Amino acid sequence: MPESLPLDRNSIEELEISDAEIASLRNAPPPPPPAVRPALTPASLPVVQRTAYAVSGAFAEGGIGRILKARDTRLDRTVAIKELLSTDAAEAERFVYEAIITARLQHPSIVPVHEAGRWPTGEPFYAMKLITGKPLGDVMNDAHSLEERLALLPHLLAVADAMAYAHSQRIVHRDLKPANVLVGRFGETVVIDWGLAKDLNDESAEPLSGKPRPPASEEKSVSRSAHLTSVGAIMGTPAYMPPEQAMAKPVDERADVYAIGALLYRALSGVAPYDVPGGDVIDVALKVLEAPPVPLAERQKGIPEDLLAIVEKAMARDAAKRYPTAKELADDLRRFQMGQFVAAHTYSRGEIVRRFIKRRRTPLLVGLVGVVALSVVGILSLTRIIQERNRAQANEVEAQRQKAEAQAQRLEAQQKHAEATKRADELTISQARGLMDRDPSQAIAWLKTLSPNSPRFPAARTLAADALSRGIGKVFRAHGGGINAVAFAPDGSTIATASDDRTVRVWDLETGTHKVLTGHGDEVWAAAFSPDGKRLATGGKDKSVRIWDLATGTSRVLAGHEKWITSIRFSANGQWLTSQGFGDGVFLWNVAAGTGKRVAENSGVELSRGAVFSGDGRTLVLVEKGKLVVWDLATDKSRDFSGQTSTCSSIAASFDGMFVVTGGVDGSLRLWNTSKGALRTFPGHTKEVTALAFLPNGTAFVSGAKDRAVRYADLSNGATRLLGQYGGEIKTLALSPDGSRVAVVGQDRNVVLWDVANGQRRTLGGFQDWLGLHGVAFSPDGKRLAAAGFDQTMRVWELGTQVDRVVGEHDGASTTAAFLPDGKRVVSAADDGTVRLFDLASGAPQIVDRHGAKVSDLRVFPDGTAVASASEDGAVRIASLAGEPPKVLRGHKGRVARLAIAPDGKHLASGGADKKVRLWDVATGQAEVLFEHEKPVETLAFSPDGAVLATGSADKTVRIYRFATKEAKTLGTYELPVRAVAFSPDGKTLASGSADHTIGLWDLATGQGRVIDASGNGVTQIVFFPDGATFASLGSEPSVRLWETATGKPRNILRGHGKTVASISVSSDGKRIASASLDGSVRIWDLESHEDRPLAGHAGGVSFIAFSPDGSALVSTGQDRTVRLWGDDLPADEAGLRAWLDAATKDVVHLDDRPASPEPTR
Repeated sequence: MPESLPLDRNSIEELEISDAEIASLRNAPPPPPPAVRPALTPASLPVVQRTAYAVSGAFAEGGIGRILKARDTRLDRTVAIKELLSTDAAEAERFVYEAIITARLQHPSIVPVHEAGRWPTGEPFYAMKLITGKPLGDVMNDAHSLEERLALLPHLLAVADAMAYAHSQRIVHRDLKPANVLVGRFGETVVIDWGLAKDLNDESAEPLSGKPRPPASEEKSVSRSAHLTSVGAIMGTPAYMPPEQAMAKPVDERADVYAIGALLYRALSGVAPYDVPGGDVIDVALKVLEAPPVPLAERQKGIPEDLLAIVEKAMARDAAKRYPTAKELADDLRRFQMGQFVAAHTYSRGEIVRRFIKRRRTPLLVGLVGVVALSVVGILSLTRIIQERNRAQANEVEAQRQKAEAQAQRLEAQQKHAEATKRADELTISQARGLMDRDPSQAIAWLKTLSPNSPRFPAARTLAADALSRGIGKVFRAHGGGINAVAFAPDGSTIATASDDRTVRVWDLETGTHKVLTGHGDEVWAAAFSPDGKRLATGGKDKSVRIWDLATGTSRVLAGHEKWITSIRFSANGQWLTSQGFGDGVFLWNVAAGTGKRVAENSGVELSRGAVFSGDGRTLVLVEKGKLVVWDLATDKSRDFSGQTSTCSSIAASFDGMFVVTGGVDGSLRLWNTSKGALRTFPGHTKEVTALAFLPNGTAFVSGAKDRAVRYADLSNGATRLLGQYGGEIKTLALSPDGSRVAVVGQDRNVVLWDVANGQRRTLGGFQDWLGLHGVAFSPDGKRLAAAGFDQTMRVWELGTQVDRVVGEHDGASTTAAFLPDGKRVVSAADDGTVRLFDLASGAPQIVDRHGAKVSDLRVFPDGTAVASASEDGAVRIASLAGEPPKVLRGHKGRVARLAIAPDGKHLASGGADKKVRLWDVATGQAEVLFEHEKPVETLAFSPDGAVLATGSADKTVRIYRFATKEAKTLGTYELPVRAVAFSPDGKTLASGSADHTIGLWDLATGQGRVIDASGNGVTQIVFFPDGATFASLGSEPSVRLWETATGKPRNILRGHGKTVASISVSSDGKRIASASLDGSVRIWDLESHEDRPLAGHAGGVSFIAFSPDGSALVSTGQDRTVRLWGDDLPADEAGLRAWLDAATKDVVHLDDRPASPEPTR
């Protein structure tokens, strides 16, 4: 068990607690209340009439409250109501706080809160899901043998998963114990009673009770003898709390980790960790403080060593030695259940060998018995033969024995090698996964080390695709110091880097080779190519400007500066060069003649970044002594304008030289006309402006500052908007040649790109030095981006490899989309009432139909020649993709909710607000009403053979219509509306889902069905996998649930989204599932490897997702009005994926575990 704290009853003074203080624990006053806390009184809750609930009895009752069984008369569902009986104001505050905290936690193993309010008489209450079952303690008491106790582990894993979710929200329970965990009749496990929970993100949120609060274990439904009561300043139940909580110290997630460990201890041993017969709460608390509990291995023999290690780590006396949160504990428990190595235990070679022998005991014993039997038979035979034959036979037996031993040794070596290889591959996948956020290129380098024929290649494919979406940069290493500047050559084939190692290097982007230019006597801080690409100008700390002839590698020095040089720029015609530095003015050089002059004197910060050429190269502009100075390079004359009230820290000029924008150390932005002077100021930044750039058309500019903000300013109206926040102070930025994107670097390890039009953000990482990045540049064609910084590397990204692209945009939120059967075109619909067609090759958009209201559904005909759409205007329309006029099918009154097209494409079914289910003849446009529901139709679907139509309605029924008999039949009735129906691929099973969070599975041959509890908050979509053995469901929650069709048993829960999942799609091979969420992301789940990856791009909630027919791409729609295409086309076979990985990056993993580029040729 965990190590002891330095405490025993004989030396209790070591805790710095006096005997008197220990004795006073029984009547310890509560901690002082916070100075300011939010209003958590019942008055803050809405008033709810008692008629809203029909109470049928009490489940439990205590001194301050009770739990009632009731029926919600508004939604016709059974609930549990917890109401406060105490009139104490502090108890009321804590009760309201408990309701708020519990309501925030949405997890299958945490009881969901439906409503919180107060009765007209003022008493607060909250209604929650009714859990039928018994406390975990009772389940534990029923387990007597070790085998029965080990069978309890799934319940404890469910508790750990629930707490892992709570910890992800920074909420701790602080009172985990068997009484606060319920086990339902079907094995579901739910954590209840969050009355002592605390939000760690809000220190002021927790109300402090003015008197002791009896725990839930003292309610009448739970035995008092099994649990302890918390009093005084100690919050929780001492038998399951860690030492720091017993001492009333502040706690975090690790206190819950300890409590889960204590629950494991109780489950495996049958007794609580601290069992003090006849003792009270202080006796137990002192016991907790004195020493660790009796070692679990002594309480119960035979517990596996690695499970003991998990409990020991969870219950470590020192909180720092425990699992940091419940997630890591849950992961270790899950590994134990799967027979994998657990992180908490250190395995010896002997244990590894014993595991190997245990798993293969039978074949080894059979082989050994066979060898022994043969030897015995041989010996008996030899006694009957002459001595010579006996000796020969003995020799033969010995040879066979040696051969068998050698074979066994080879087998053992092979098995050890296989185990080691498997373990190495698991570590490789883990390492790649861990590197994904920091450096996708390094993650790819690790994936390349997977062993041949590794079963982890499906996981590698998912991780590789994730790396691709994040951006895989080509890494260039050779400098021995930080890199201060990067510059693309005009043809984009080479890049120059300037470094603190006193060298300049010119890199060939295709081969990775580079030339080293030496000559500077100190750090090089600036570099710029001449417009013709034949020369390179550099400058730095040695105060010299050098112009290099790139063909010969020779340079000439332009002397004149007396201080460090920070910036160098060529004019557009290459005739002029400007250089400036700290406190040394601005020099203008005639490149051909090699002569120059100082055009501005020292003026501090104003000249460190403050001189630029106009884009056409005709003028040079700078700020000196509060004035904008404009040099006409043709006449060598200047004019100046007053108005720069703040010290200038950055400057930019439009291409035509007409406009100039300056940034100040106070965050101000000022626009100038080079003929008229200052025009206007722009609001926005709060700290020094460090970077500015005009869009190529001169209509707007972007700015970056030390306040980390990147802003866009429109010259026409003076409006500015925030594009986003960078991770640190911004040093510089670059605009793409077309002005569509801005790249920002600074005191952060990432490059961040923003789309200037819509603010879409993309982060490119991999840099390692916390001091950040100094240089960033787009290639002349805008297809590449280079950046470099203090970690001595340069990285170059191919921007065309971005996984998503916008194929089209609507004028309102886009709501649904579909691929045409050829996979080459996409059709979409939106709230703007339009149906649009997009050619994925050409990008050409086309409006093929237009409704008078929002489009509610969209379907593509099987032959791909037309699309059907439904709208809130009551119309059903069929639009030909060949350009023929659309057909308008009228008959419905009110919103048409759903459409379904028969497999042969000859008929179309529709249903909606008017309750009628209509069948349309596509050729004639004629319709017949098949039947009518009592309330609006919510969903419908054809069977695969077209013989049956299924519908679901707000009248809570699911019905089928058989076309052969022309009869409608009600299969079942739910408690709430039916919102999803789907047929299995073989047409034998119908699945239907309701808002009452249940799913019905109906055998269409017999009409019999079974209902399963799908959890969540109401089923909204059901999708079958191609083999029909599995189906997926959505339940208005941030997860996707997978089910076994034959039994209705759950198979998996796919978690990862932060908000409700709105749509799912299954790939044609059934190996992947894609989900779209209101959190703005798309996720692709690889079901074979259990890996998933997020796809970010939408600037709002994503409403719909669908795979292409071949599964190589996805289309999504969202609140940002865009229709996006996502690639998922990496090779699925090992050989193809290895080739892709090798091409993606040249980085390799060396023996020191640090990926590095192969040394390039100079």
